[in-house]
Amino acid sequence: MVFLPCNVSGVRIYNVQMTIVRARNLVAKDRHMLTRQRTTSDPFVEVFLGIDQRIGKTITVKKSLNPEWNSTFTFDIDATKSSDESVAGVMFLKLYDQDVLTDHDLIGTLVVPIPAAESGIVETKWYPVENAFCPNATGDVEIKFQLTPVVGVAGCFPGGGCLASITPSPQTVARWVVMGKNSIMPNKTEKPNTNNSFQEDNKPNRRDYIVALIQAVYVNEDKRNSPPKKSSKESKLNLFKTPVEGKMEQDTNQLEDWLMKVNRIRGGNEKYLSFLLKSGNAR
Repeated sequence: MVFLPCNVSGVRIYNVQMTIVRARNLVAKDRHMLTRQRTTSDPFVEVFLGIDQRIGKTITVKKSLNPEWNSTFTFDIDATKSSDESVAGVMFLKLYDQDVLTDHDLIGTLVVPIPAAESGIVETKWYPVENAFCPNATGDVEIKFQLTPVVGVAGCFPGGGCLASITPSPQTVARWVVMGKNSIMPNKTEKPNTNNSFQEDNKPNRRDYIVALIQAVYVNEDKRNSPPKKSSKESKLNLFKTPVEGKMEQDTNQLEDWLMKVNRIRGGNEKYLSFLLKSGNAR
């Protein structure tokens, strides 16, 4: 079977190469041993397609507020699941300060829409770190996208294209081959995965990721030394009145509604977060 990138009208399957290049002016979380002032962080980025499809994570850069990661991730997007024809999918990035003895500190999030284009896109852009779920978040992240439309053999025949929605890209097939080979003939000397390939084993479900985000938001709320003055709306709704343990007893829809409220009151992008929570899956 031959796979060809194609500028055929209606192409809705895309192969994406996304590079988390670097960041600047991130919030400091780690204290200096002598002054006890917060002076630096050990940042890394966890990358998701939608809210629950974990693509991978960058390396951790030690003691830096301006880290350079240059970590590249390759995956496919089925844009037929998008409710907006101009958007192929939405990426969700969670920035953390790595801690050894305690849970990693959430230091910001980004909701990044991937534009859909029949001719493909190569774009490098700075995105501001959002503070809706991390009020002390600061800085920007530079991201490079290379978006390539992909169709299957059906697109090469008159009236074809109907198989495009079920035909994986060459990159996906290559990943499947490698995964199959490793499962049949495991390499005992193989080092832990560092190439950011898509992971299928022991994949948590959607609720797991939503719960993890809410727990990180609660932890971040508890650790604020000098919490900013809350708005009247935030005080009135008292969003953190329920302990995190009680919050975990709520169903997934209730948890998503709570995230939307926090995002809305703190000035986050409601359109893209809503799109994120309703987003489809990576292939």
